[in-house]
Amino acid sequence: MTSKAIATVEPIPPLNPEAPDLVSLPSWATTLNLTCMDLRKNDDYRIGAHGRKVVTVPASSMPNPTQRAYIERRVAELELLAQPGPVKEIDATIGAVMLRYATARQDDDMMRARVEGYRIVLRDFPAWCVREAYARWLKGEIGQQHDASFPPPERVLHECAKGLLAAAMGQRIGLQMVLDAEGYQPPTEAEMAERRKHLHLLTQNIANAASPEDRGPGKPKRQAETSDDQARKDRILNNPSKGILAGLREMQEVENAAAE
Repeated sequence: MTSKAIATVEPIPPLNPEAPDLVSLPSWATTLNLTCMDLRKNDDYRIGAHGRKVVTVPASSMPNPTQRAYIERRVAELELLAQPGPVKEIDATIGAVMLRYATARQDDDMMRARVEGYRIVLRDFPAWCVREAYARWLKGEIGQQHDASFPPPERVLHECAKGLLAAAMGQRIGLQMVLDAEGYQPPTEAEMAERRKHLHLLTQNIANAASPEDRGPGKPKRQAETSDDQARKDRILNNPSKGILAGLREMQEVENAAAE
């Protein structure tokens, strides 16, 4: 890629920690991300020395230095966004929920119990996940048979926050795989033709050098009959109690074993 092309690379915009826009990736970053994730899903990877999964992509698809810098910044932002809390911000969102849906029938004990319920299911998430989950409840985007006149169930906010965090972590994993990817140079048509020619010659040489016995399984050669074999046949034919059919079966088994 030329220096002019590198200079015009569409940047990856910084994330707003209060309300991160995870779909703000430019097309080139999205393509690289999806390519590496598809290879990972198909188990087309190896484990690198750092313990992460490493995929191999064409050298022409590897990010240039400018693109790598943008990706590295986004990965660092996503790592920070995955941290739980701050607790004060989570409590502030819970307080907003309680204030909006407070009724005259709720006494202090009921309020404390409801607040504690929200804290139990939401305290391990980043504050932005909790805030975004509440915003989606108010917009009617989450919850079954949504009714904004009632407070959101704890499990609904929990599931939404979990999905938001998973999306952020999925993007971080994909972009980290882009950074860890190894490039390879696909062979040219001339190189492929040379390889096919070499393989054809090698196959011919092997076929010409093979002995007649090695060119196929063929029919197993019958070994010459020994005096012991003749004596066994005579015993069978001269022993009426054995039965001619059983004797012939025994003879056949012996011959088969000798042929092997």
